[in-house]
Amino acid sequence: MAVHLHKRGGSPVRVRSQWGSNPERRILEFASLMNQGILPSKLPYELREMAKLYENWHEDSAASAIEIDLVRLIAKKQSKSTGTVRKTLSPYLGKMTAKKLLDFAEELLVARQIATALRQAGERLARATEAAS
Repeated sequence: MAVHLHKRGGSPVRVRSQWGSNPERRILEFASLMNQGILPSKLPYELREMAKLYENWHEDSAASAIEIDLVRLIAKKQSKSTGTVRKTLSPYLGKMTAKKLLDFAEELLVARQIATALRQAGERLARATEAAS
């Protein structure tokens, strides 16, 4: 699966993944978690900035620094959602390199856009149902 997201502002977002890894299921799950308020909608941008910070680091030293920064960032987010951010993201945050972190952030950015579309579609459906009754 490949998705290229081009919005008016900012650089394009590109996500590629093998079908066997179920990328559509992951992205829809992330979108749902964002709409539920479990995953903060600004998190993908923070992760992308973090990945850019470490892109020129040596892979071994970057991995440990990224892990420390991820723990710090998630702990900051936890105050609002009582541990669910860490529990939700832990399966996806194994040994991270700058490239893996960037790929993950971009997947979350696509999920964020889909979350917005799903929310808007739900609002339109509710208005249409309300108008029909």
